[in-house]
Amino acid sequence: MSGWLAVATIASESQPITQKALAQTLGLEDASVVPLIDRLVKQQLVERVQPEEDRRKRLLHVTSQGNALFNKVKVEADALRLELLANIDPDELATTQRVLQQLLATLGTV
Repeated sequence: MSGWLAVATIASESQPITQKALAQTLGLEDASVVPLIDRLVKQQLVERVQPEEDRRKRLLHVTSQGNALFNKVKVEADALRLELLANIDPDELATTQRVLQQLLATLGTV
């Protein structure tokens, strides 16, 4: 699942992102994200780019194959989400989302 989340995160960005930014977004340690990225590069879903201005950085961007996978899964996930939420009152859903956001914020301070 984290491979899909990594591809989705990178594909959703308008610019290539750093490995560090990806790790932070996924809630992983920097060292933990490297093998994940290695797998995605091997699967030709993501490419690493080394910018000329800072050779210490590694920027990540999604390949055309990764983008195709992202778009396919996103369509399926959106359809599933609509189906799952079809019978839930919008006000109840909004309350649930608000409470979950509060829990996440609290977890961030613990």
